[in-house]
Amino acid sequence: MYSQATDENASSYYIKQVLLATPSTESQTVTSSTTFSASHAVLTGNSSATGCNFDLARVSTTPGFHATFYKYQCCHVFDSMYYANSYTEQSVIGTAHGITSPNYSIHGGIHTDTIYNDVKINSGLGYVNQLTGYFYAQESGLYAFTIKNVNDGAMIWFGNSYAFSCCQPDDIPYNSDIGALIYTVGDDITAYVHFDAGQYYPMRIVLVNILLDSELDITVVTPSVILHDNWSDWCFIWCFI
Repeated sequence: MYSQATDENASSYYIKQVLLATPSTESQTVTSSTTFSASHAVLTGNSSATGCNFDLARVSTTPGFHATFYKYQCCHVFDSMYYANSYTEQSVIGTAHGITSPNYSIHGGIHTDTIYNDVKINSGLGYVNQLTGYFYAQESGLYAFTIKNVNDGAMIWFGNSYAFSCCQPDDIPYNSDIGALIYTVGDDITAYVHFDAGQYYPMRIVLVNILLDSELDITVVTPSVILHDNWSDWCFIWCFI
């Protein structure tokens, strides 16, 4: 739900209030207050999520994210539903596994670019990059997620209701735009999430690129360290054995 407000300079902006819940035993509850204006977008307020529990004797882990690249369908960069699920209706360009350094920047053109050493794209045609994995909280506390310089738009989710269900990273929820912790089409955003130590939190990142240059730049400030280039100790892919 959005409500219009006016600042001291008589400029209008919109406030989005979001409350997420799921009736399952492994549930996510997120409360956030997001302020958008014509010149910036900043998410403020504290959020909390309930992670997934695994039988460690039945799973193996690989550090990093799993990446799936889809063809981009014009013209949906400003359509939140497209980020939520609709992009999955397009054909898959390629996949990559074990992505411990998710950030990148490419100077696109009418040529082939390689992302994550495995996926070849024609950046002149645009693409969608979906990253899924389980964010592992090594310590309890508030985590700050910042995305900046995005080209052209991005959404980020946590929890087994809107990111993806526990143990089902390929089952992308429909209408999950209402549960996005971060949504930006170019403005820098910082979001805060409280995690409990030892929990694994489903995480999904979707980057939409219209064409040419593209960039994904996410920084995480944990209670003790800053993550940017190497997420290998904090994000994992699970496989049942």
